Amino acid sequence: MTLNASRVALCLASAVFAFGLATRALSQKMTDLPTPPVARAEPKVLEAHGQRRTDNYFWLGDPENPDVIAHLQAENDYAEARLATLQPQINEIANELRGRFAPADVTVPYFENGYFYERRFSQGGQYPRITRRKGTLQAPEETVLDVPALASGHLHYSLGRWTVSDDGRRVAFTVDFTGDRVHHVFVRTIADGAVSDEGIDGVSSDLVYAADGATLFYVRQDKQTLRAYQVWRHRNGTDAADDVLVYEEPDPTFTVSIRRTKSRKFILLDIRKERTSETRCLRADRPAA
Repeated sequence: MTLNASRVALCLASAVFAFGLATRALSQKMTDLPTPPVARAEPKVLEAHGQRRTDNYFWLGDPENPDVIAHLQAENDYAEARLATLQPQINEIANELRGRFAPADVTVPYFENGYFYERRFSQGGQYPRITRRKGTLQAPEETVLDVPALASGHLHYSLGRWTVSDDGRRVAFTVDFTGDRVHHVFVRTIADGAVSDEGIDGVSSDLVYAADGATLFYVRQDKQTLRAYQVWRHRNGTDAADDVLVYEEPDPTFTVSIRRTKSRKFILLDIRKERTSETRCLRADRPAA
């Protein structure tokens, strides 16, 4: 055997040996990994449109089932275990991204009904303060909604839409406390910060004040599908059981929403289904019409 041939053979032998060590190490590492959780198959026959199909994992759709919660926890534990070796890199990237954030973030002021409004995030804050100045940007600042204070003590707090009454005294707003897109309605008196629970839940985030500053319109959702399908009228401070149903959409393929025109003269009810839509209008100064 020539010298070159000997070197080639030695290199090949070394490569095979190294490959074997690497394979053995990888195999050992793979055996050390946690076993991924496997959801049990529980066949359920579903019928729709004259056809039958079997869903082995229909049971996973019940968020109240203890077995579902246990399986989700097992999935989370498995993900954490698999990503444990990458945690230093994850932390490094997260810290780099945080370093790129502005210390504080303020939106461009916009003018509406006599006031300049802003949304301001403090350094490291996850919730904004919504403020306003009357007439000019040099006017004293008022707090419309102090969301960090409102969210304090809640595991989840997602501010939905908010609307200020025409007289500027109150702000009505919706809050999702669970993350399931179901909201609750509150009203805050801006001058003293007093917040009242209007006793209205199970609604979308849509909310509109009428011109009188005391009448609110909101949209109720179907409890099962969360389809927005009813518009209700409410008076500040009154029992929600006395609210009046203004409109109901019976077709399950349509959803409804409400908004105020920029002129503030009308309240619009939008009824939509993909490419089909219909809009109805109500004079804002005639909320009982």
